[in-house]
Formats: sequence, C-alpha cells, structure tokens
Amino acid sequence: MSEPVKVDVSAILAPYADRIDTRRIVLETDLLERSGPILTQELPKGHWVLVSDVNTHRVAGEAVAKSLTEAGVGFEIYTLEPAEGETVPVANDAKVDALRQHLVSVGAVAAVAVGAGTINDVAKMASFKADIPYAIVATSPSMNGYTSAIAAILSQGVKVTLPCRAPVACLADLEVMAQSPYRMIASGFGDLISKPVSNADWRLSHRLLGTMHSADTLHLVEQGFALLEGVAS
Repeated sequence: MSEPVKVDVSAILAPYADRIDTRRIVLETDLLERSGPILTQELPKGHWVLVSDVNTHRVAGEAVAKSLTEAGVGFEIYTLEPAEGETVPVANDAKVDALRQHLVSVGAVAAVAVGAGTINDVAKMASFKADIPYAIVATSPSMNGYTSAIAAILSQGVKVTLPCRAPVACLADLEVMAQSPYRMIASGFGDLISKPVSNADWRLSHRLLGTMHSADTLHLVEQGFALLEGVAS
C-alpha cells in the first residue's frame, strides 16, 4: 500500500481567505485541555455561552469548561434538552429561538458549541441571529457541515438548509472523534464520499435550469474528495 500524500490544506484555502469565516481549524490529540487558550485567540473577550447536551458535555464539554476556566474566560453552560416526545434534542425553530433569546438576554459576546450535527446547527443559527461569533468543538466525524455557512433546521415540520455564518474556529480532538460510535463515523464518511454525486447534480442543474454555479467551489470539493484517497488533485 502506498504512503498517503501529505497535503497542506492551508495552501488550498489561502486564495479564498477573504471569503472564509473560519479562521482556524485544529485537528490534534490532547486538544480539549488546550481549547481555552486557543479559543481566546479567536473569540472576543466577554461573557461566553458553552452549548452542549448531556452526552457531549460528558464527552468533551467538561474538559472544555475546565480549560476555559483556567484561561480566565467568563462563561455559562447551556444544555440542549430533548423536548416532549424527543429522545434526543432536535435542531428546530424552537430550540434555535430559545438559544438566541438566551444569548441576547445574558449579553453573550460569543458561543462555543460542543457536539456534532444538531448542536452545531442550533448554535450556528442562534448565534447568527444574535449577531455574535461562535466556535465549534467537534465530538464526532458524523457529518461534513462543521464549517459550512448553512444550518439544517426542522422548520415548521420541514427540514431546510438556511444560510448563516460559519464558525470562526473549529477544534476536533482526534481521540474523541475516534471514540465516536461506529454508525456516526460511517455516516460522516458517507457524507464525504457523496460529494462527487452532488457535484454532478449541481452541474446538471446549472446546465438545465440556469442555477448559480461556482467553479472555485467545485474545485475545492474535488480537492477535498481527493484527500480521502490520499492523493492531492
């Protein structure tokens, strides 16, 4: 088996630096205990809100909270709870609005989400509506939307993708990600390998319906897919 090709991702993204909200991505081991100092370099000083659910707080939130405290950050913990009839929290209008109202009412200057899809989407949209920056500490490689500028929200019973701002920073402790349930790891891998199909759909829509198409975006997605094969395009 050939050795994987090492790729400088920062070099791939450099030409688009003025158009990207996310200024820092850290993928390392033993990262949670260093998350506080890293996040203070990217988020404004003031009162922060740490958003998680019961599971993600146990897996990573406690360590992040400890690191924030040691870094001298003033913050509070906001726990996403399942609503009546839910077994786990769902990213919907109600949860987004509740978090937005909380961010505004406590005078938060930033939010830090600790979790995966649902928590990331709720914090992303709520902070966008509150007009404050946010960062994400990922807990599972279950999807590819951590740094996207959209959020998947159940709105009036229909799952929609809504435009918003991407996080200013994305931190992923590789040991935490690797310990994620296999079904979540497989789900994220499926998300990644589906991209060539979505590119084909996008190009077809552009040709037949005249929808917007970006050659730069297409190229970036294709480069990302090439990394999965260990080869830079």
